[in-house]
Amino acid sequence: MSADKKINILIYGISGICCSLIRNFQKSKNIGNIYIANGKQNKLLKNITYLGDTRNIKFGEHKKFIKENNIDFVIIFSETLLYKGFVNFYKNEVKIPIIGTTPKWFLIECNKVYGKKFMTENNIKIPKYKVIKTEEEIKNIDEFGLPIVIKSNYLKGGYGSYIYNNKEEAKKKAKSIFKNEKQVILEEYIKGTELTQQYIWDGNNLVPLLSVRDYKPLCEGNKGINTGGMGSYTPVALTSNQRKMLDEYNQHMSDIFQNLKPDFKGIFASNIIFTDNDIYTFELNMRPGITEFENLIEHMDCDILELFYNIAHGQVSKTKIKYKNGYTGCVVLQYKNIEKRKNKIIRISNPEKLIPTHIPKDIKINYNFYSYKKSSLYVGFRIYNLITTNKEKSFKNIYNFLERLKFRNIYYRKDIGIDYKH
Repeated sequence: MSADKKINILIYGISGICCSLIRNFQKSKNIGNIYIANGKQNKLLKNITYLGDTRNIKFGEHKKFIKENNIDFVIIFSETLLYKGFVNFYKNEVKIPIIGTTPKWFLIECNKVYGKKFMTENNIKIPKYKVIKTEEEIKNIDEFGLPIVIKSNYLKGGYGSYIYNNKEEAKKKAKSIFKNEKQVILEEYIKGTELTQQYIWDGNNLVPLLSVRDYKPLCEGNKGINTGGMGSYTPVALTSNQRKMLDEYNQHMSDIFQNLKPDFKGIFASNIIFTDNDIYTFELNMRPGITEFENLIEHMDCDILELFYNIAHGQVSKTKIKYKNGYTGCVVLQYKNIEKRKNKIIRISNPEKLIPTHIPKDIKINYNFYSYKKSSLYVGFRIYNLITTNKEKSFKNIYNFLERLKFRNIYYRKDIGIDYKH
């Protein structure tokens, strides 16, 4: 990327990750125009061009837009669009650099049975599991002992994974999943230190990033249903043995990718757990982690636009990835009890109580709004994520800020970072 080149980007969708990317892209002297497709207009993000809902526009119109606006690369993190093959269209038809997973590889994430088979075939250690296809098989639901992990085959938004200590409750949950799916996954419960390991793949090289400690369960003490993430922090303190195991794990992942040569460029996450002598992998999510990658974006001490440009062009080695001192932490603010609602889009008529006017210096806010206009706020699972980069070992500023919000229907975990160690 030449020093005087202005980079134009097309991003599909708005989320906390995209919000963080946009804010950091705009710090670069090389930033040109940023276009958002399929994202509702959010007046809290400045200097962005919104294209509205483009999902039903003919592919030829996308191609025309790319040419007319001199787009340098495209970013797609949308679950739906990755599954539908938008990456293949831009890569093969438009012939433009694109960050995002092709459908063949995205299947590892969206189909959990397929993902487990992939990991097994590539000698990635996973917990024991069994796929049950009939309600009759539910009677042996505790064959791996208790607690037992029950999973839907297709997880959406991170929801769909459950842990039960009680056999009858586990059987009841499995039966409820059968109402919508043809199979249920039983998985051995593994106790240990859980974290997320993320990687950049640029088509040639696999680059491991800093590990992130994330909190998936909804409630304090890691109780309640699994979500897409309620908070996280980085860096993570590892023992010398854990560091050795992680180095070996990263090398094994690199060997797999060098051997298979995946046909995409992008960022993906491996959810892992350390036992005393091994690393188990729960899932490979073929997109960045929801809060985990936001942490890393804020913790990186380099030009984020240059980094993504080089990922898209298959030359990530041209960016020297460095990290700031201290730590970076994230807490998710969520609408209360939204996981129990059938309608996952909530209209908030008094959003001024949630939109801060004075934000502490070391806090960044990544908005997850569907839209914010005409004094109404529309939110889904998450309202926004608060990120802090601090040399201290406390989330104190985030929690002090959240305690001042006078809105009765918000929820956030109050124990994020409680186990942080230097």
